[in-house]
Amino acid sequence: AREVIGLKARWKKMYLGFCSGANLNSLARVVEGDQGLGHGKRTICKARADDDSRSSRIARKVVAFGTWGSLVSYATFFKPSSLLDTSPVVEELLKNPLLPDMNPIYYAIFLFIPSYVLLFAATLLPAWRIQKWPTSAFLALATAIGSGALLPYLGLRNYTTRPDPDFTKGKESFMENRWIAASLIAAGVGLYANAFGLFDGRMEMVDFIFIARWMDYANQFRIDPLVHFSSIDFVVLWLSFIDPLVEDMRRRRMFTGDPQDYLTVALIMTVPFLGPCFYLLTRPEADTFGPRELKTADEE
Repeated sequence: AREVIGLKARWKKMYLGFCSGANLNSLARVVEGDQGLGHGKRTICKARADDDSRSSRIARKVVAFGTWGSLVSYATFFKPSSLLDTSPVVEELLKNPLLPDMNPIYYAIFLFIPSYVLLFAATLLPAWRIQKWPTSAFLALATAIGSGALLPYLGLRNYTTRPDPDFTKGKESFMENRWIAASLIAAGVGLYANAFGLFDGRMEMVDFIFIARWMDYANQFRIDPLVHFSSIDFVVLWLSFIDPLVEDMRRRRMFTGDPQDYLTVALIMTVPFLGPCFYLLTRPEADTFGPRELKTADEE
């Protein structure tokens, strides 16, 4: 009996040591059952709440502030000489702000930029209580200047996968509403369809319409400062969403590091805006966990 007890203790110590060595905060729980080493009990290793190594924090700050500094330097010192001093698109927006005569491709990009702030809000607000910097203030500022406000915040914030027990009680939990995600999907599909020319009523001419619009957009990107910099800002917002996405998936036990998890992230990020919106529509609630939360010592 002593040998069996000693063997069980050694296995448990080795298992918890493995978890802590993988930068996890080992939390041993005993769950009643009929499997495992403990005659009807099993030991469960739970991921550390704020599992973020020092190297990961440094890399995250370098990428965020490096990208932000590169954008500021490009806009200040290295902007193309082909750009006009004034933007024709701005003049059109001032004349007709509700229905401006704009290129449909850029019109979609123009509306996607503030809409991306809602996607960031849905993934960043669940952890706002442990942040030193005000999340809502940076999000509000991002609606005006886009990645110029979000990139510094992504570099300053603390990465955490801890579920917030008070999140569902706060006002910020409105972003968990699936009707918001469904509305964003409907708006995104409409903007994509308009950009591809599906609303023009000539389906056999869709490819020619899109090519013509793309060429016009490329020309505007070359000469119009608003189109140029806001398009770059859209790409930066699109790619910057990867880190909050993975963090939110870990928080909801949807990402455990398996190859299929990386494939899921790649599929979500493939289609700008619509992919993250579908994720918001299908993700589990903030206070629930996925089926892969628990792993027994025998499986490890």
